[in-house]
This record gives sequence, structure tokens and C-alpha cells, in this order.
Amino acid sequence: MVRTARLDLENFFYHIICRGQRKNPIFFSKKDKQVFSGLVNSLLSETDMELYAYALMVNHVHLLIYRRTRSLADFMRRLNTRYAIYFNKKYGTTGHVFQDRYRSHIVLNVQYLKDVVKYIHLNPVKAKMSRDAKTFPYSSAAFYEGLKEQNIPRIKKLPCLSNNRAYKNVMEKSQDVIPYFMGAVGSESEFKHIDKRKRGRERSKYREKRAEDASIIRIIKETSRESGIDIEDISNSKWKRGSSDKRMKLVKKLSEKGLRNSDIARALNCDKSLISKILCRKK
Repeated sequence: MVRTARLDLENFFYHIICRGQRKNPIFFSKKDKQVFSGLVNSLLSETDMELYAYALMVNHVHLLIYRRTRSLADFMRRLNTRYAIYFNKKYGTTGHVFQDRYRSHIVLNVQYLKDVVKYIHLNPVKAKMSRDAKTFPYSSAAFYEGLKEQNIPRIKKLPCLSNNRAYKNVMEKSQDVIPYFMGAVGSESEFKHIDKRKRGRERSKYREKRAEDASIIRIIKETSRESGIDIEDISNSKWKRGSSDKRMKLVKKLSEKGLRNSDIARALNCDKSLISKILCRKK
């Protein structure tokens, strides 16, 4: 069956949900959640995405992200890839860590935005992981209450909930049923209004692709410099002798930073299958 194209439009909020493969845990320790939080924070600094709420459960994650010019799919691919590499290395596992594609719901108005924040913050309470939303250490609830600094320093408060009283009013009112329609948080009419724009495409796609390419080049240059590897030694058609170990080292580091095999192959002027073979070799 053909997958339904996602709505991935500029200047909208998205409620993101990532689940563990077969609903298995993706966090086994405090350290795991700290690593995931650190990866989110790093990617926020690398892109123009903005984070406004989150909750790290046991086998899934909730994120409320504002998407500007950069692709949401690229952000989530890098995040999930980097965490999966960490997870498999730490626990000696292989294969997928996350179940299928992440779920993303575009949020269509301010009231729904408030409801989504409340839903995210109450998730640990409903799961009986905490008696109160603000006491759960791995969500943004305490941040909105003004009680503590965040595990993800780059998080922001929604302007409509930046006032402590406004936030408390939302949390204290009875939970409304959040309307979902075709991958959106909103009504059918609201969805049809924005769905006139092509799914997954924006007029700025060319600018976005150039920005992504520039980001990839920057990551490759920084990684090669950190590793003490001259990219020219391993990126020409006739690789120099003794460059094999350097190439393997650089490929693994680039993969750990979330780059696709195709991007690495293009940078090193080789076939994508070679990159796959290098990454499948035992360390």
C-alpha cells in the first residue's frame, strides 16, 4: 500500500509522536533520556526548528515543534538516527529502534495548540508515571510552571501560555476532545483550507534543499577536521593507499551524526553500497 504523503508545510506547529519498535521501551535509564534530550538540543541549534513542549515516556516521545524553512522529515530523521545509533551501541542490539515512521499532526489554530500542550503534559499522569504533571522530570510541564530549568535548554514557551496564570487555566479546565482529521489537529474545513497547498512541498523547496546541502557540507568539513582527516585523500576516484582506515573512521562518524548513506557517498565520491558495507562491518 502506498503511504499517504505527509503535510510538511512551513510556519506551522506539529505534534510529533515517536514510538519504540513493537511498542518496546526506547529509554531504560535516566542517562538514555539525557542523551535524547541532548540530541534534540543539538539539532535545534543546527536548524531553525523550535521546540515548545515535550514529554519523554518509556516507549514513546511527544514533541511540539514549530517548523520554519527546514524540512520536518530531515529533522526527525537525524534525531531518530542519532539516537538509534547510541541505543544499539549501548545495548548491543541491531535493527530498528523506532516503530515505522514518526507520527506528525499539524496544529491548525491556537486553541488546539493549548490542548496539545495540556495533552503532552498530562501524558505521564495518565500513564501513572507521576501524580502531577509538574513533578515529572522529563517533560516541559515544570518549565511552564516556572519551577525549574529545562533538560532541553533551547525550549521556548508558547506566547499564549507564557503567563503563568494562562497556563494554569488551561491545565485546570476539563480536557476537551482534541479533533483529529487526516493527520491534522483541527476540523475538516480547517484541514481542507490548508490542504490546497501541495502535500510535502513548498515554494521554497529549492531554498530548503540548498540549506540542507550547505548543512551537510558543514557537518562533513567539521567532522573531517575533528578526526584529523584530509577529505581530499579519500574523496577522489583513485583513493590513496592507506586511506581505507581513514575512510571507515570518517564514514562511521558521519553516520553517527545522522547523515544518510547517499549523502556520505556523494561527499566521498563512491557508491552508496560501499558506505553500507563499511557501516555493516564489525568494529
